[in-house]
Amino acid sequence: MSDFKMPRMNGFEFLSNVKKIRPYIQVFLMSAFQIRDIEYSNFLPPTTKIDEFIQKPISIVRLDMIIKKHVDGLNSDSLPESDYS
Repeated sequence: MSDFKMPRMNGFEFLSNVKKIRPYIQVFLMSAFQIRDIEYSNFLPPTTKIDEFIQKPISIVRLDMIIKKHVDGLNSDSLPESDYS
């Protein structure tokens, strides 16, 4: 999980870098600014996707629901042994 605006790179660059190293890692980006699908589709390869975009402010209850949705959807059989042991 990362904020979209960072000092040395933006969320698109962060996402691309993470997915190059570990394509199966789920990446959540958050921002106080609204970002439409069309905006990030111009910056990302078609095979790279934001797993969750979180609009700030967000309640802790909503954040908990989002995280649980993704954690519950994980299948440890699809992850390399070293990443979850």
